[in-house]
Amino acid sequence: MKTFQHVLHNEINQLKVLNVIAANSKTTRTDIAKITKFNRNSVSIIVNRLIENMYIKPLSKEKPTSGMGRHSQLLCINPNGGYFVGVSVGSQHVHIIIINMVKTVIYRERIKTPDLSSDVKSLNSIFDFIAGCLNKSNIPENLIRSIVFKLSARVDEEKGVCLLASNIGKGWINLPIVELANRRFKTNVYLATPSLHLSWPGTLGTDETGLFCHWGSGIGISVVCGGELLNRKLHLSFGHLVLDNKGPLCGCGQRGCVEAYAGGRNLAMRAVEAIQQGQDSLIKYLVTGDLSKITTSIVLIAARNNDELALKLVDEAVNSFATALSYLVQMVVPKIVVFSGGIIQEARDVLVDPMIRKLNEKCPKPVNIEINTLDGYEYSLCASMFGFNKVFSGRVLERLSDTDRIMNNICSPAVVS
Repeated sequence: MKTFQHVLHNEINQLKVLNVIAANSKTTRTDIAKITKFNRNSVSIIVNRLIENMYIKPLSKEKPTSGMGRHSQLLCINPNGGYFVGVSVGSQHVHIIIINMVKTVIYRERIKTPDLSSDVKSLNSIFDFIAGCLNKSNIPENLIRSIVFKLSARVDEEKGVCLLASNIGKGWINLPIVELANRRFKTNVYLATPSLHLSWPGTLGTDETGLFCHWGSGIGISVVCGGELLNRKLHLSFGHLVLDNKGPLCGCGQRGCVEAYAGGRNLAMRAVEAIQQGQDSLIKYLVTGDLSKITTSIVLIAARNNDELALKLVDEAVNSFATALSYLVQMVVPKIVVFSGGIIQEARDVLVDPMIRKLNEKCPKPVNIEINTLDGYEYSLCASMFGFNKVFSGRVLERLSDTDRIMNNICSPAVVS
């Protein structure tokens, strides 16, 4: 009978071989043996197992360079050997992206976010959307390697539970998403908060830092050095950095934090409050007096028409975001600052460009800025990449307590072009 340690050892060796093949687009068993220091028999056993499970595939045999000896069989990652589904649930839309084993996007779609006032019913409608996308993409169920959910919410990744989703719906409180999804889909399911750098096509050097900013209903920033996410080490929650403790109330319970001023959801809520307090505004007439219909988009339309209230709210959003971000930029000196999110797509002229100008005014050196052009799919792509990395950096680690010791025995996740 195989012991746990024996099974674990086999899985780690399989990961090593898989990473070697991923890092070298066409390689042979001999090459793998040289790199891993495994004997040829062990390599053949592992390779045959990977071929059987469709992770890799053999190519045509290559003639030895010396002109003598046996032909070597070239091996490569099998593009169609597995698919990784990323699902992001935001306040406005649910996005899905499916990538294959070489990180090519083969399918993407989005729908309007369903009413999330009820928990299981609304979650089932999202499950139906996922199932429909899988059906339309003609992917065999057994080749779905993972489904990863990314929510604009507070989550417990380890337990797979959505704790509170104030930005997207009041019904999702302590909702066991992974448990419920596992009943519907026969694959690995994760609830994760992957960094936006996973959807960025560029690279950071070992000592280079990047800031990856999401600006939508809520606000968040991933601080990445090399490939490592530093937010937890820095104890950073950028959107809830307090600028004025007597400022407007945020959903987090604090006053005057960045998101209270600049978050899309709070921008609309502050417009409602001002009108309720008697301030006249074009915003009121754009919704024919029904204040429940005031959205971020309505505020932006009013700002473009020089409405006094809308311009005041926009100016406060620009100043608060630029001020807080300038502190962070001067602290970590990033190589790049990448922006994405709904506000980036919808309010480039009114909010984003003015904020970038203000940021550069506040910083001693010009900031290298890039705008994400994924049209809202950045988080679903991050989620699918998170699932991909689970295969190439070791799902076995989830079953271990001594992860540091095991990590030393596993190759770094390979980047497949």
